[in-house]
Amino acid sequence: MTSRNLEHQRAIRGVKELVGDWTMIFDREFSYLGFLLNLDAEVINYVIRLNLGSHPSKFYYDIERKQPLSLETAQGEGLQIYRHVYYKRIVPVNVIGV
Repeated sequence: MTSRNLEHQRAIRGVKELVGDWTMIFDREFSYLGFLLNLDAEVINYVIRLNLGSHPSKFYYDIERKQPLSLETAQGEGLQIYRHVYYKRIVPVNVIGV
């Protein structure tokens, strides 16, 4: 038996062998917690394109979820950078958006 998570984990290792320390870029479908934990465990630099559709990902400035990050920006604000926020209160990430 296999699962999506096991296949992704195997693929991460294989791709890392091919690209070395280059940054990997993924689409939003890959932004689930297990996948991010696997990327961190393999010490891989990554970028994930997110979508602020009907169910946007939740990020927090602190692990206790006391200070949520709002990803909405006013029109014309340009590039927004948020460093050291937590995805699902577990994985530390940087969020950059326009």
